[in-house]
Amino acid sequence: MKFTSFAATAFCLIASAAGAQVPAKPAAATAPVAAPAPKVDAPVISPAFAPAAPVAAPAPRPAPVAVMSGDPFETWVRKMITHHRAAIAMAEAMMNNAQDRQAANLAKATFYREQRDVTSLQAWLKRHGKAPQ
Repeated sequence: MKFTSFAATAFCLIASAAGAQVPAKPAAATAPVAAPAPKVDAPVISPAFAPAAPVAAPAPRPAPVAVMSGDPFETWVRKMITHHRAAIAMAEAMMNNAQDRQAANLAKATFYREQRDVTSLQAWLKRHGKAPQ
């Protein structure tokens, strides 16, 4: 199964929320370095946190619109839309893969709250004669 950057990030967020320790991404090396031998006592993510089935890719999103404009309020609104859409994508990943009912419920509440926020921000753009994002 091919993991996208989003899927890997979502998995790390889910695992860390469940209390597992996720190793930090190593800094880029200037020269090739051999990988160190795995530690016997290295933290391991429990199979209980692994998805039961392959994770479906999120629905394709429209290409982002350039967020910089001459109007700082419009720029802020557009950046907030991007921010809330990222939260929606993470909530979708959690809802589809959570093993814990409370975590799934929190993700569901976040999903709907963030959708309402995007709708409100889109309405602001419309009221001010701006193109939707």
